[in-house]
Amino acid sequence: MKFAHWLGCVSCLLLIAAVFQPWIYIPSVHLTISGWHAEGTNFGKPGLVPLVLCSIMAILFLLPKVWAKLVTILLATMQLAWMIRNYILLTTSFIGEVPDKTWVLQSMIPLSLLIILMSFLSRAPLHSSNPS
Repeated sequence: MKFAHWLGCVSCLLLIAAVFQPWIYIPSVHLTISGWHAEGTNFGKPGLVPLVLCSIMAILFLLPKVWAKLVTILLATMQLAWMIRNYILLTTSFIGEVPDKTWVLQSMIPLSLLIILMSFLSRAPLHSSNPS
């Protein structure tokens, strides 16, 4: 695809923006949990890994090098696994209390899938620089 690297970069930037949005709401204790602020829980900062990985991938999507494409594929795979982990961890009910999911949390796995797809489809030069 001609614009796969741009679409991958924009998807990374959207995922970075989603880290700071509310992910779940726990009604019994009136807590709103985002990827960056999870006070009152044992979740830590579940958005720290996506923030770092997407920042690196957004830069690598713009580099037309083969190594950048391979590193992007590796980081996108780690990103998808981490987002699946976050979704399972944050949406699991605890003592009968089911947290309310927001659209931001539900859109993070499709965004991660789009990033990994664009990492496979992004262009990279496959020819050598010295003519034979």
